[in-house]
Amino acid sequence: MKPTVKLSDIVENIEMSGDDSYSFYNELTGEFYWYSEYGDNDDDRDIDTEEGWRRLPSQRDAEEYDMMTDFADTVKNPRKREQLEIALSGKGAFRRFKDAVNREGIADAWYAFRDRRYLEFARDWCDVREIPYDRSELPDEEPETEPGDESKAGIYIGKTASVKATVNEQNTARAAGSGNLEVFATPSMIALMERASCECLAGSLELGQTSVGISVCVDHTEASPLGAEITATAVITGIDRRG
Repeated sequence: MKPTVKLSDIVENIEMSGDDSYSFYNELTGEFYWYSEYGDNDDDRDIDTEEGWRRLPSQRDAEEYDMMTDFADTVKNPRKREQLEIALSGKGAFRRFKDAVNREGIADAWYAFRDRRYLEFARDWCDVREIPYDRSELPDEEPETEPGDESKAGIYIGKTASVKATVNEQNTARAAGSGNLEVFATPSMIALMERASCECLAGSLELGQTSVGISVCVDHTEASPLGAEITATAVITGIDRRG
């Protein structure tokens, strides 16, 4: 009877392989063997004549670049997904992708995704060769929460929200005391802008958190008469994670 192998051990040995080094697994004894063309090997055994030895695939065979592109497709946050897609373009994609997932705060999600895909790759390799393996290491289902899910990461650069108001007697310059005309008041315009800002953050703050405005700089260059519809749009252009 063939011994049962741990998929994580197969993955570990796959990751040890390179252009000039190879990993082998003996399906009869459960042993692993690492071989380098430079001669710095585990021992001098002859795997060509001993029974049961199978050469493990390399990292290149695992196609980690495809893993990265598949992971990027799962990211729901449009800005973060775009940053990963940019990182994957051209030479140096592996280094840029690693920098991007760390910068965007989704490194843990990426490595969990990568680990699962490597385990699946090792499982498929074993299945084809009828090598028994420990199934407990491979979860039955994908994680329910995908990286970049707005339910957990709703604040991101580029997010927008809009609110509308109709000019009426309660929000005119005359009603606000900021003028004598029956036109949309500047204080009412600022209040509408702040409503849009609050809407942009709605559902994204933790329990007990709130937001406040600290500075306003506006140009109000056109009068809006009674009955006019006004739209204010807020856009997140930067995030300052203080404290």
